[in-house]
Amino acid sequence: MEKLDDVQIKNIVETLLFVTDSPVSLKKLSEVTQIKDKKILEDSISQLKQEYADSLRATQIVEIAGGYQISTKPEYGRWVRKLYKEKLSAKLSAAGLETLSIIAYRQPITRAEIEEVRGVDTVGPLETLIESDLVKVVGKRDTAGKPMIYGVTDRFLRQFGLNSVEDLPELSSFEQEEEKAEQQELFTKPKDVKIFNDEGELVGSDDESAENANLNEDQPEGQDEKETELESKEQDEQQTQEQDGQSQQEQDDVQEEQHLQEEDETEQQEDVENPDETDESVAQTDIVSEEQPLTEESGE
Repeated sequence: MEKLDDVQIKNIVETLLFVTDSPVSLKKLSEVTQIKDKKILEDSISQLKQEYADSLRATQIVEIAGGYQISTKPEYGRWVRKLYKEKLSAKLSAAGLETLSIIAYRQPITRAEIEEVRGVDTVGPLETLIESDLVKVVGKRDTAGKPMIYGVTDRFLRQFGLNSVEDLPELSSFEQEEEKAEQQELFTKPKDVKIFNDEGELVGSDDESAENANLNEDQPEGQDEKETELESKEQDEQQTQEQDGQSQQEQDDVQEEQHLQEEDETEQQEDVENPDETDESVAQTDIVSEEQPLTEESGE
């Protein structure tokens, strides 16, 4: 084979990385190019990485899943999805993500061990992960029944941008984040202090005061003025209704008084028109009063 200079080697490596749809390992590159010195290949890849970064290309050379590959930069991924009119990354349920996380951090692991951690059955999520080529059977445990043991695949590493499982974040980092969140919540959340009156009755708490204060702060400017205007309008309407009620009562009283006066005038008019009937009633009254003593005398 003819001797290749550095430029030719770099162009050959770039071509191989361009045409492949999966990461290419140094071992594979060495076999194809027949260059046994892997240091030469590593130098060519480093030069290509720098050239891609300096030229501000939309693609980059990444070390992933134990090999090298040309990939698009994350910020341009949505345009690729539009081209294929579908989302390239598969969605996993919460149970699937939980199962995948356990396998990734504790592989090789059996199904029984996964279920011991989760506390529930794992058959469904495990089958989904195997069908998605994110998890695979890596062997059998040398124990009673020889249960299958599971581990993550190269596709898992590519999906999460990892070169190996050693690149996974340390579990301690998640614990530290949780502790920071708890501490921040302790410092930011006010303590629930109970408020009592002189008689020992509970009238409120600091939490309620804080909530009321937050509600007041959330109100837009001018809200208090609008509420005051509405209250004054309601008071004016109430006063108007009360005045209208009083006026109506006064009118009713005047009408009733007029009606009584009309009845009196009518009775007087009738007395004037029938004087004889009045005299007869008076005379009868006198006769009864005169006869009454005679009756008493006769009784004696």
